[in-house]
Amino acid sequence: MLNRIIDFSLAYRWLVLLGVVALLGVGGYALFPIPVEAFPNLTNNQLGIGTAEQPRKPEETEPLGTYRPERGRRGRPKKEEGR
Repeated sequence: MLNRIIDFSLAYRWLVLLGVVALLGVGGYALFPIPVEAFPNLTNNQLGIGTAEQPRKPEETEPLGTYRPERGRRGRPKKEEGR
């Protein structure tokens, strides 16, 4: 079986070369549309909370809006940071 493949390749060199060039062309065509991120997103997951408290300062409103989510995150595996 292997001898027949080698004999065919030696007898039809240009056909084998044309097949290799075709495979390289198809591979190159399939490679270029793939999106490549040069700089991956390395930030941790964060939670944003919007409140409708107008008369208070941000320093006073923040503990009211963030206490429950922070309490829920305590003891979570793979927790990187809590603010």
